[in-house]
Amino acid sequence: MPASTKALDVVDVSQHTSANFIQQIKDINTAQSATVILVPPNWAFRITLTELALKKGGCRFSTNDRSNIISLLNLLNQMDIKKAMHVASSWEPEPREGIYLTLANGSEVKFLFGQRFADHDTVRGIFSDSSANPAQYITAHESFPQKLLEWAAATGKPFSKDITDQNSCEEFVKNAIKNN
Repeated sequence: MPASTKALDVVDVSQHTSANFIQQIKDINTAQSATVILVPPNWAFRITLTELALKKGGCRFSTNDRSNIISLLNLLNQMDIKKAMHVASSWEPEPREGIYLTLANGSEVKFLFGQRFADHDTVRGIFSDSSANPAQYITAHESFPQKLLEWAAATGKPFSKDITDQNSCEEFVKNAIKNN
């Protein structure tokens, strides 16, 4: 298959330590739509939060606006996202933030991040794309969840399928922005 029609390629960051992880994702700058799903840190669940549960119950912010997408890509570039080194085989983040980008070629890029812990200066996550490449463990700067929330709030009101969650999402965003 010619390189121009190949599914999204990801360069192995471990071989290119000086390069920015985000800039190495082929065609990321062609993103046509972005969806960010956030789960407030104070929401508790009786089971381990999965990506499916995140998608079902999280606060969803979606945009096709090019300026919002560029702003999100700039945020991703600024958050020092790197391939995680020395990941324990049992480590699986409970996703609290999900970023889904649909690229011009129809492929999807996905970032899932767990919550920030007080004793860590990074948040941990997983990156994957719609190619056959395996998912990669990644880290981002500890301020990433707050900066992502600020980006999401600037795109408009969150959406949730449940009206109670919708009101909680709006309150979550309002309080998080007000308290910062």
